[in-house]
Amino acid sequence: MSASELSSRFDWSLRSSYEYAVALTPRDWAWEFLRRNPEFQMAWWQSRDTFEITFSNSTLTIIHARTDALAAENWGCFYTDAPDIDARSANVFWSPAHFATILHMHAVSTDARSNMAPFDLRQQTCPASLLFAADSTQHLLFHGRGHGIQLAVSGASLLEPVHLLADPVFNVGEARQRLEALARFNDFVAGLPPPVGRKAMRLGKILQALDGSLAGAPHRDIAVALFGTERVEADWNDPGQNLRDRVRRAVKRGRDLMSGGYLKFLR
Repeated sequence: MSASELSSRFDWSLRSSYEYAVALTPRDWAWEFLRRNPEFQMAWWQSRDTFEITFSNSTLTIIHARTDALAAENWGCFYTDAPDIDARSANVFWSPAHFATILHMHAVSTDARSNMAPFDLRQQTCPASLLFAADSTQHLLFHGRGHGIQLAVSGASLLEPVHLLADPVFNVGEARQRLEALARFNDFVAGLPPPVGRKAMRLGKILQALDGSLAGAPHRDIAVALFGTERVEADWNDPGQNLRDRVRRAVKRGRDLMSGGYLKFLR
């Protein structure tokens, strides 16, 4: 599916087409811009057979990597669903090299004598995906209830009840991100809602402008979609070209984010 074909699936002329974007997390925004990249779409189709979904039901998907040479890593991720699946339901495993708030943990088999509460993946009600990488690392993703919690887990299999252990000491440069990841995971386990991004409305307009541009729409039509017919008729021919500049900037920003700038959302 090409970028123009993907964009045509949205009615980019309607603001309501982007209402879902209000609740997106930074990692979701990264996916929304990446999946519109034509080169990524081609790479995904060429490498889609390097993974196998071995189990899937309403709450758990299990994925196995068939090789340790993953083309998606060139784009900052291990595995993604097809580019036509939006961030609300797509499985997107970002690489720890780019996604600073991945929570690194170690799983150990449960011990009846332990007072620690076991973690049982099969008892979780939130949709989750478990990716077994070729290096035996388990990558776990929770993507329900507006959360985007990603764990990189070594040790015992997460298909059995385990105790999850986190290193209490972090490198100085990683402390803030690691503590934030741990706090988000605790909030998720406790059932607390995720924080809502403040930039969602502005990014939604950028995404809408990008889709209009990828669909081949003139800037004036994009302006009507973003600001309304009355505003465009009044200001489009203004000598200062303020409205024209706003559209040009939105389109450029969208294309920059699509072409690699999306990685900034992961830091």
